[in-house]
Amino acid sequence: MKKTFALFFTLMLLSSCGVQRKATVAPVSVPTQSEADSLVRALAGTEAPLQTFALETAEGPRVWGFVPAADLGAMAVYTLIPEKGAWVLENRTDYPCDKADGVVFKEFTDSAAVHVFGDQTCLSFAIWAEGDQRGQHSIFLYKPATTSFENLSFIGKKLADGRLEGNSNKNLQLNAGSPEMRWAIATQAANPRLVELSEADLMTDQAIEWWLSKNPTALTRASRISFGQIPAESSLVAKYKTTSKQTASPYSAALFDIRGYTVIVSYNRSSASYSLVWAEPVCRNKNTDRLLNSIYFESGSTLVLFYYKGRTTFKYRLALANGSLKR
Repeated sequence: MKKTFALFFTLMLLSSCGVQRKATVAPVSVPTQSEADSLVRALAGTEAPLQTFALETAEGPRVWGFVPAADLGAMAVYTLIPEKGAWVLENRTDYPCDKADGVVFKEFTDSAAVHVFGDQTCLSFAIWAEGDQRGQHSIFLYKPATTSFENLSFIGKKLADGRLEGNSNKNLQLNAGSPEMRWAIATQAANPRLVELSEADLMTDQAIEWWLSKNPTALTRASRISFGQIPAESSLVAKYKTTSKQTASPYSAALFDIRGYTVIVSYNRSSASYSLVWAEPVCRNKNTDRLLNSIYFESGSTLVLFYYKGRTTFKYRLALANGSLKR
């Protein structure tokens, strides 16, 4: 009888005073793409273009946001985690990026994906960047488990049809043999917007760019020209060998068009070396623009550059021995 009364009394007491229960927090679910974008923008305090990933992991839901610097010099990686029923910013890390000079971020391409290589989850996405004449396409690879960050970049000259002609940094990748980097290299190679240059043409482009940078006033007022030695493997030398030449000991010289430029390549038989001695944009209109029509030697190793411009003619005299130029 006493035990029954005691139990009744206890129940009454609990009923009147209430039972204190431990507060529970509703679980946080994986956000949608648009929700992930909004979360990263709010917590990172940025309105810059970004790429986000929202995944369920062994530790629970996670969100990653990738925000490129305007000049593509770095990529900010934000990690968001749930805490007490709300999303919080766990970490931000800035990773350096390979970049071309003078380009700025333009857009993310429609290529974001989640891959599993072996037992590693890998987040991948790609960007397009542009400058006045150059462009860049980069594939980024991020492994959340190890915070490994890699980027494969293709940098080149913009063509009139919107493609890029250039080369990638695939040969500089320390991890080139990994499954994820092999995938990135194959993906970039299959991209129709990217035109891979041969090593021979790359050498030619570099030689022409060097010459133009060293002789900015060659077409106007320069009185001396800097010649650039060129490797025998370049397409400049290959084209020189198949072009008719002018000869004056110890030089031979050939005039031809290549890679959008009219050039003169000389060969010095004494030193067995090739040099780029002249380069200018190919003439587009023979009626109004200057046309370097022919070359010939006079007075030993002085090379005459013979021009047409409309119905008029003029000459430059370029000394191959010392680079002096007379107009």
